[in-house]
Amino acid sequence: MNFEQRPFRLTDKDKARYTKSIEKIDLSIKGKVLENIPRKLERIAEQKHLNIFEAEVYEGVTTLFSLLNTNSEMPESLQKKILFALQYFIEAKDEVPDNLEGIGFMDDAAIILWVIEDIRLQHQQYFDA
Repeated sequence: MNFEQRPFRLTDKDKARYTKSIEKIDLSIKGKVLENIPRKLERIAEQKHLNIFEAEVYEGVTTLFSLLNTNSEMPESLQKKILFALQYFIEAKDEVPDNLEGIGFMDDAAIILWVIEDIRLQHQQYFDA
């Protein structure tokens, strides 16, 4: 499902707010964020049935995690964008708490998809490899 087809989308106001947060990301958190990703992904993978949001989050986080780990020369602005999405994923008590059955990862999926689509539009070369 692409970004335009989603039943839950970020508004322009959301994107503007998140963009301000992205600009404030400190790249020194990269190691800590990357260290926490596998554990949270594992918890999702342990579930017997994933809903659409959980499946999109799992796939999207895996993609962003890989992009950040395998592209050491990536521009800082792009690293910040990816770190924002990954950090949002790690935070269990974000705008829609992750423990809300069926919808807890809805906001995470929207942010992750937004970041991936933005990277694809502006930096396709990271997906061509």
